[in-house]
Amino acid sequence: MSNAPIKPPTFPQMSSAKETYHALQGLDKHGPIQFSAAVAIAALKQGAAKNEDEAVCIATEEYNHFKRISQGFTICEIANKTLNSKKQGTPQSSIFLSDDSLLA
Repeated sequence: MSNAPIKPPTFPQMSSAKETYHALQGLDKHGPIQFSAAVAIAALKQGAAKNEDEAVCIATEEYNHFKRISQGFTICEIANKTLNSKKQGTPQSSIFLSDDSLLA
């Protein structure tokens, strides 16, 4: 075990944790329809969406993402660990084309 001091979380880590907290709270308190509608409106207000169609797509993506998190899926963590376990220097494209262990 390292005696190095623990670094404080970076802004993206804090922002991501805060966003996840608010998403899960909003879904739990208001349900998926009301919360997704509010996300679509927020996407328009912040300029993340150029029109209502894009706002609805963003809200759907956000809902699906946080629903998976609430169900305990750790897709990105598993993907990152899989890639980190691969030997150095292997082009990423060849990993995905030739390695069935990613699907296991």
